[in-house]
Amino acid sequence: MSKNYVAVANQYVDDVLSGKIVTCRFTRLACQRQRDDLLRTDWDYFFDEEAANVVCEFCELLTHVAGPLGGQHFKLEPWQAFLTTTIFGWKSRTTGLRRFARSVVFAGKGNGKSFLSSAWSLYMLCGDGEQGAQVYAAARSESMARIVYDVSYQQVVTNEELRTAASLKAMKKGIEHGPSGSVMKTVSGIGKGSAGLLPYFVVIDETWSHKNSDVVEEMRRGCAKRPGSLMSTISHCGSNLASVGHMQWEEACAILSKELVDERTFVCLWSGCDHTWTSPDAWKAANPNLGISVDAVELETAARLAEKLPSQQGIFRSHNLCCWQMADTTWIDPEMLVACREKNLKKEIYRLWHVGEPGTDTPDQRRPFALGVDLASTQDMAAVVWLTMAYRDGKEHWFCWGTYYSPENTVATSPNAKLKGWKARGLLTAHPGYVNDYDAIQQDILKEQRRNLGYGVVENPDGFNIILCAHDRYQAEHMRQNLEKAGVTSVPVPMQAPILSPAMDWLASLILTSRFHFDSRDEILLWAFSNVVCHRDRNSNLFPNKASEDRKIDPVVALILACKAAMANGGTLMRPCEQDSPRLSFIYEDGSAKVSGPNGLISLPTLSPETKPEVRP
Repeated sequence: MSKNYVAVANQYVDDVLSGKIVTCRFTRLACQRQRDDLLRTDWDYFFDEEAANVVCEFCELLTHVAGPLGGQHFKLEPWQAFLTTTIFGWKSRTTGLRRFARSVVFAGKGNGKSFLSSAWSLYMLCGDGEQGAQVYAAARSESMARIVYDVSYQQVVTNEELRTAASLKAMKKGIEHGPSGSVMKTVSGIGKGSAGLLPYFVVIDETWSHKNSDVVEEMRRGCAKRPGSLMSTISHCGSNLASVGHMQWEEACAILSKELVDERTFVCLWSGCDHTWTSPDAWKAANPNLGISVDAVELETAARLAEKLPSQQGIFRSHNLCCWQMADTTWIDPEMLVACREKNLKKEIYRLWHVGEPGTDTPDQRRPFALGVDLASTQDMAAVVWLTMAYRDGKEHWFCWGTYYSPENTVATSPNAKLKGWKARGLLTAHPGYVNDYDAIQQDILKEQRRNLGYGVVENPDGFNIILCAHDRYQAEHMRQNLEKAGVTSVPVPMQAPILSPAMDWLASLILTSRFHFDSRDEILLWAFSNVVCHRDRNSNLFPNKASEDRKIDPVVALILACKAAMANGGTLMRPCEQDSPRLSFIYEDGSAKVSGPNGLISLPTLSPETKPEVRP
């Protein structure tokens, strides 16, 4: 054996405990546990260096399957040697089987946990001497389970040396080891695929995102029935403190602190929780592969973005720094909106394209506007937001104006005294009685529309060119029909995280780069921004929520819907047309929409997730 991996692992332990390597208290406790265990003589377990080294040697037979290192042999880093030798080196004197039946590893995203798990999976499939081994890559969904499995599959397909020496075959239904009759497959939390299995080795990925504990518990029960089996879970943190991942984290902490004695479970946690989250020490502590698979510059860039944008802090601190977070945080820091507020920002100035803007040669080309309408409850605040684009110094900037409504009774009885002040100053329109007047809101929109009646006849020639209106499906069907009759293409938007998240991310990027603007007198929009809280779900999507019932967010929701409309067709509808001609709108039975343009009909999607508008310099 050319390399002593146990010596590498022991050196890593020494460097962690001496402070040479920046870590957190949990990593230090895991290293101290290994050092203490090596000195123990009062128990049934012993450390088999040869067994530990054999697994590491097998891991380094594998090759990277993608990226700049594709085709090159995998090299275990010291922290990976520590994990591998510790998990696979300890054995029972009585049975000769491995000490650890379970392992729990947490570290920041992108540290190569999945690749290492893939290496362990292949070893347990063909190198551990088990006949009929059932090896599984498990996760909450099939696509996530395939992350580890696909790496293993590609190893077999691309590495002829491994395929030949280990007698492995990559088949449609799994990876097979013919001599032992062993097979590796995927299993997910969807359906009952995990029930009744007898795994010899299973790696369960990203337990922070599991909806329930079904997969973990089924795998645990299955492994318990098979001597010598090992269940390995790998994850980073999230925001669901009720998840099985958080339960595993708490159990791991209890084991490391010796509050819970469990000699059969290996745990190690890399986290930035002991350091200020904006400091490089936090980044190092949570990312043992920093500078290798985790790019230091990219990580710092993400940290700086999270400093500026509160909605990014949760996902950065949970995914990249491996620290559990509360569910919701403020979406946009109010300080970031200071540069977005503009004095005397008048919509009329932007009615036409200005000569000199890209694609504009004449002074009579009408600028397109996207509308977002959130009607909410009849007794609540309603909002209509107009959004358009203009060029400043050759760059696209976006401008919005809002009109807000509330029933008179709501204004009079609301605990928010600001409503009365906004009404008195003309910032909020109060409809008589107890409910909003949707017909009046509709008329407010149409009286500002420039409408082509055909044959050269134009109604309200000084009005605005409304290219598309996006609205919440709730309460808006009657208004949608009337807007359509008036020539305004109106598209309902499902209020779902995958639908709204791209628009929220795009709007946030505009705010961060000071390319979003609204009138400084629009106190209602500013107030609504301060009320929006959100978090990244398991699919990294955002959804706007209000911090409490009395803190309304309808103006921001209307703005997000307007952004969604502006994003249709990659934002091309919001840019100058080749010719200034009337546009006709067509709505089909399947919900799709088309609008006429210089080059014929342009399809408008039903505002499902699509590519964000191109950010032009």
